[in-house]
Amino acid sequence: FLNVTGVQTCALPIYCMINVATPALRCTVDQICEMGRVKYRLSGFPQHGSALRLHLRLPAGVEPDQVFLNGRRLLAPQIERGYLVVDRAWRNNEELYYDLPERKQLFGE
Repeated sequence: FLNVTGVQTCALPIYCMINVATPALRCTVDQICEMGRVKYRLSGFPQHGSALRLHLRLPAGVEPDQVFLNGRRLLAPQIERGYLVVDRAWRNNEELYYDLPERKQLFGE
C-alpha cells in the first residue's frame, strides 16, 4: 500500500504507475516488482527537488531497517500507525526498495 500526503490511500497492483498531483506538486511513482524485490521509483520532480511524504505499508516479514533509499539502508526509519514514513526532498529517479522474504520464511516451510 502507498499513501502520499494529500492523495487518497490506494492499494497498488504488482506493476503500476501512479501520478501524484497536489496543488504544490506533480510527480510519478512507479512500483516495480522484480526477482523478489519491490521498488518505488519517483520521477517528475523539478530539478531542485520537491518535498514529499510517503507512507508505505511493508509486507509481512519486511522490517523497516531492511528498506533502502538509492542503495543505502534507511537510517532511523520512522513508523507511524503501521506505515513506514519517508519524508524528504526527492529528486528525479530516486528509488526506495526492499527485498521480499523467501516464501519459506513467511510460511515456515
